[in-house]
Amino acid sequence: VRGETGEQVLIEREPDLDALRGKLAALRASGVEAVAVVLMHAYTYRQHEEAVAALAREVGFAQVTTSSSTLPMVKLVPRGYTATADAYLTPHIKAYLASFVAGFDDDISKVEISFMQSDGGLAPADSFCGFRAVLSG
Repeated sequence: VRGETGEQVLIEREPDLDALRGKLAALRASGVEAVAVVLMHAYTYRQHEEAVAALAREVGFAQVTTSSSTLPMVKLVPRGYTATADAYLTPHIKAYLASFVAGFDDDISKVEISFMQSDGGLAPADSFCGFRAVLSG
């Protein structure tokens, strides 16, 4: 198959979703609520990450972050760090935002709320997430 970057991708083996289902279920049963899915070649072929993420959601994880959707770059380690930070922080950010909005009356829905991202730009409250909130420097 051809990857998103135009490279030819040889798929030697599909993810074993049946085997992974039990491992994810055990992890979820232990109390873990968020997971980051980071596969080596997802920068060019994200379908395997997406399949694992769909399975994680099916098993009951409240927060599932894929590296390919968070930081679509070749380098695995920075992509993994970013996805992991996002998986951990996003539920906390969403809880904070819900608490913040709850402190206002119903007219708050008529106001566009933005939050400053770590890169200095602004993000609408509904798309503000963990990795964008991490302060740099």
